[in-house]
Amino acid sequence: MAQGSPGYLPLQDLQNALSFAVLQPSSSQYSSEMEVVYGEGMMIVADDITLTAGCNLAFVTAVMSLADAGDKVILYVQTVLLPTNAAEGFIPSAEECAKLITLKTKAIVLVSPNNLTGAIYPPALLASFAKLAHFHNFALILDETYHDFILDLTLHSLFTAPSMLPWRDYLIHLFSFSKLYTIPSFHLGSIAASPAFLKHIETVSLPSTWLISSQGGYYAFIRHLFDGMKSDAVCQQLAEEMGVVSLPNGFFLNLFSVVNVDNEKITCVCESG
Repeated sequence: MAQGSPGYLPLQDLQNALSFAVLQPSSSQYSSEMEVVYGEGMMIVADDITLTAGCNLAFVTAVMSLADAGDKVILYVQTVLLPTNAAEGFIPSAEECAKLITLKTKAIVLVSPNNLTGAIYPPALLASFAKLAHFHNFALILDETYHDFILDLTLHSLFTAPSMLPWRDYLIHLFSFSKLYTIPSFHLGSIAASPAFLKHIETVSLPSTWLISSQGGYYAFIRHLFDGMKSDAVCQQLAEEMGVVSLPNGFFLNLFSVVNVDNEKITCVCESG
């Protein structure tokens, strides 16, 4: 009863389509699908989108890229920080939000349709939060995981309206294909943001004296600086003296898992070594 996963299988047509799509070179081009959802003329291209292992990872990496220790992210919840309530339809207030902004504020997070309240934030409200974020020069993180669960949802125009602010200046859009298509085991989410911001999502920061030889989604090969030591010896010393477990890979390379640590921890490990 505590796991938010569908109790039914995806449509057979979808399963057949997935089998077919994985063989097509065009299967990674999600910008065209977003044009179908938000309308033609949407100002978004493939370079504005990156895929993640689920929407949870999309959110975590977005916040890690925006905020350092001591920074502030404003979240709308039922009882904590800036509450919403049933009498107002659990709709947040941009005016009340403005009172919470400090020099440490890095982002506002909105989820619409909201989980758990089900509240749907109207386009005018989203536009007011967009203007607030842009004016104060921080990000609006908009999670629309449940967007397509509402068949008659009025679409916002953050991506399209000529009168709106340039969306890449402030907007970080999150989405979950896993939830929409009832395929949670696929863990497929996405981030739509400016290419400049996505570079922070897709890379790992290290001290200048440590070099990344290659990097995947979960691991990075790190070239260590200890002359004459093989990677298995370096890994053993890291484990015994610092409690840091990494994988030896020969040729003076160490394999580090980078998916579950932030840049500060990586820097600490490298500098301590």
